[in-house]
Amino acid sequence: MYQHVHMGAGAFGLGFVVPLVAQAGFQTVLTNRARGSTAHVRNMAIKANAGYDLVLRGAHTKTEPIPITEFVFLDEDKDRFLEVVADPKTSLLTTALRQGFRSSIPILAAPLANRLQT
Repeated sequence: MYQHVHMGAGAFGLGFVVPLVAQAGFQTVLTNRARGSTAHVRNMAIKANAGYDLVLRGAHTKTEPIPITEFVFLDEDKDRFLEVVADPKTSLLTTALRQGFRSSIPILAAPLANRLQT
């Protein structure tokens, strides 16, 4: 099974990126930097339920369950985040971050460089 790591738990990631990759058959590890954010309650529910329901609105409203393998809070468990990025099963890394993206580059570079050496 292929693993996907997505950074950011906002509307674009949860509404488009993660469902797309899940439908393609990847297991997703969702990460979010700010545990104390305004979305804290939602993020804790996603973690506790190992996923969330995506509500698709249109002529007929439909709910699609989106599974999440793991939810990692970066400010709480940076080491775990680095482990999942470096994991050989991780074949896709995505983000929908609007802020703080540049500060994420050095964090991501080390585990990716380690993968090249193995």
